[in-house]
Amino acid sequence: MLLLLCDFSIAQIKMNIDFQHCNQSHFQEFLDTNTWDKNDRLYNVSCPRVYFYKAKNSNSKKSVIICPGGGFKFLAINQEGRELAEKLAHHGINSFVFYYKTHPIAQKHLNKEYTVSREKLLSTASLDLQRIIYHLRKKSKDLQINPNDIGLIGFSAGGSLAVETVLSSSITDKPNFLAAVYTGNWITKSTSPPKNTPLFLSCSKDDPLGLYPVTMELSELWERSNEEVKLLIYEKGGHGYGMNKKGLPLDRWSDEFINWILKL
Repeated sequence: MLLLLCDFSIAQIKMNIDFQHCNQSHFQEFLDTNTWDKNDRLYNVSCPRVYFYKAKNSNSKKSVIICPGGGFKFLAINQEGRELAEKLAHHGINSFVFYYKTHPIAQKHLNKEYTVSREKLLSTASLDLQRIIYHLRKKSKDLQINPNDIGLIGFSAGGSLAVETVLSSSITDKPNFLAAVYTGNWITKSTSPPKNTPLFLSCSKDDPLGLYPVTMELSELWERSNEEVKLLIYEKGGHGYGMNKKGLPLDRWSDEFINWILKL
């Protein structure tokens, strides 16, 4: 399936990936899935999928898999997914936006409590993400990407997912670099990161969810192992800024991210 975006310059292509853990068993009580709210947040994602944004005029063949945030209740697809994918493509970097499974939430009860644990959702999504990395490497020639230059970036809960996947992945399915923006916590407790996996971090000190210490913990984990870290800490910015412009220094975080990738 090929969908053209609003500027008619970057194609969004749905990838044909067989997710072995795809099922809708915990969605049976709801009549509809893939529900959008007025803030362009996507709820009730019952089956994972991936969209490919091919780089324009690039010889680098670098690729990034993007994991939007949303606390596993929803996906902030636009400001933490599509908009970054389009910008990366314009700068010669291939990107893949990952729509991972979220907790089922009835439309009239958007704030209902979880009945499926966050840990289970995170573990399942991590398996799916490893499957994506495996698929991209297997199909790298067809996709015209470098199988040894595939990275992850995650926002908030998506950051938890990206970090968990790096710390728990087998050698075959490990990404080549990692980025986490105001990342949440992860499950796997490791004393050292995988070797030769550069890390990019961005967070603000005034994050209302208290995620600044989580970012610093991750940075220190890499630094103790003498692994490369690019750390951007801002005084102000809050949480969930994504690609939104706030008239603050953090508005340039995505430019810093792109420059960092291109220098790897």
